[in-house]
Amino acid sequence: MGRGDSSLTERTPVGRHRLFQDGPVLLFEHHGNFDLLDAQQATAVYAEIVQQHGYLLLVLDFTHGGELDPKSRRHLVDWGKQNFHRTCIAAFGGNIAFRTTFRLVINAIRLLSPQALTAQFCSDCKEALAWLKSCEARFTAA
Repeated sequence: MGRGDSSLTERTPVGRHRLFQDGPVLLFEHHGNFDLLDAQQATAVYAEIVQQHGYLLLVLDFTHGGELDPKSRRHLVDWGKQNFHRTCIAAFGGNIAFRTTFRLVINAIRLLSPQALTAQFCSDCKEALAWLKSCEARFTAA
C-alpha cells in the first residue's frame, strides 16, 4: 500500500500536509514546516482513528518535510505520552535534521511513558507499511 494504492482514501489536509487512510493505517505526508496548529489538527485525526479502530498505525513521510517547531514537538510528546499503548509509528524520508527531531520526540515519549512507544525509521513507504503490519498483531490478538 502506498499513496497511489486504491485502498487509501485521502482525508482533509492538515495545513499543507496530505493524509491518506485505510482503516487504522494513516499515511501522513509532510509538506513544509509543521507548526502547533498542524500538530493539534494531526493529533485530533489520530484520536479519531484510535476512537474508531482502537489503535493507530501511523506512517510519517518526511520526504518533503520542513521544520518542526518546539511547541508542536511538545504537543506531540504530550499526545504520545497518553497514547503510546495504542500507537505504532513508522517513518521514512527527510533530511538528517528532520529525522533527528523525530527521534528526539520519540525518545521524549519513551522517557515520559511507563512503556516504550513502538516506532521505527524505515527506508521507504513499503518497508514502513510492512513493519506496521507486523506491529498490528499486538492490537488484533484476542
